[in-house]
Amino acid sequence: MEHFSKKSKFRLPRIEIAIFEVLNLLHMICTDPHRYDSDFDVLPESQANSEGRHKCAGCAYDQGYSDGLARVEPNFDAEDLPYSQAGVVRHKSPHAAYNMGYADGMRQLARP
Repeated sequence: MEHFSKKSKFRLPRIEIAIFEVLNLLHMICTDPHRYDSDFDVLPESQANSEGRHKCAGCAYDQGYSDGLARVEPNFDAEDLPYSQAGVVRHKSPHAAYNMGYADGMRQLARP
């Protein structure tokens, strides 16, 4: 199997292919400070693949909050989230985080 860069038609050496793959993965890892937010301590732990194992619960919360503020139907897919193994969100349920964020967003709208 030949690998080509998107910018050229030249064949890439295997090491460059590996570097591109690592850089691609790094773009999928959350580095936001919300990973250390103690408000996420209340979330249940989950390591189930069906629950979004190793996905960032902080990003899930943010997505839920935005959806709640926008009053859109809850639409959560853990596969769309970046990975996170850091801080408070480590092994926390992204589904529970999304639901918490959604509820907080809806409550924010109800405030005078």
